[in-house]
Amino acid sequence: MNAPDFANPVYWLEIPKFDENCERTGDWGRQGLDWLQEQLEESKSKVLLPRYWDDEDFGKTNPNHPVVGISWYEASAYCEWLFQNWEVLSESKANSPLKPQAIRLPLETEWATAAGGEEPAGRYAWDEVGKQTTSLKEIVRRANTNESGIGYTASVNAYPLGKSPFGVMDMSGNVWEWQANYYRKGQDWLGLRGGSWSFNVVNARVSIRYLNVLPNFRSRYLGFRVVLLPSGRS
Repeated sequence: MNAPDFANPVYWLEIPKFDENCERTGDWGRQGLDWLQEQLEESKSKVLLPRYWDDEDFGKTNPNHPVVGISWYEASAYCEWLFQNWEVLSESKANSPLKPQAIRLPLETEWATAAGGEEPAGRYAWDEVGKQTTSLKEIVRRANTNESGIGYTASVNAYPLGKSPFGVMDMSGNVWEWQANYYRKGQDWLGLRGGSWSFNVVNARVSIRYLNVLPNFRSRYLGFRVVLLPSGRS
């Protein structure tokens, strides 16, 4: 949001499009840019802030929390901005100075793999092979769901016991996460995974998919994570 080229069309045009089977089917053309320009015109600003950026529970006063209140278009544009500026950003030093092949939102297949897999259907991201957490007391030690009683997002490192077998944090609970692909054929809904601080523990299971969300939707229970793709992926 501090980038002087926030509204540069290169970040908002031709966002990759993936179908419900996570197969590439083209791109989104001008839809992201048209949405941005409409929002900027309404706000009389050169930068579009997250919807809850000034909220003490969800905004800029909590820098270690997931960013919420942004649309799928915004999350996708951030991925492209990250890719275009990788070599000069602190993010590259914290991960890898080698520029990836691409940076984008995860496909549901990729997300589920990073969470340790969807089987059995009732497993949470931290569950080891052959084990399944059923105790509510143990679940709320590992994930920020409605039963935690917090009432808003938690810091991304608040639940070390909740990491997936691959060491990925917050894949169960805290915020629903935008996915790169469509939810269902013939509809404009995008995939969401992971559950949220405002949803019950059932929704934090790896196999659960949230539905009926359009790319312009902005909510305090919805955030995102990014995928860095090595050479040879797209």
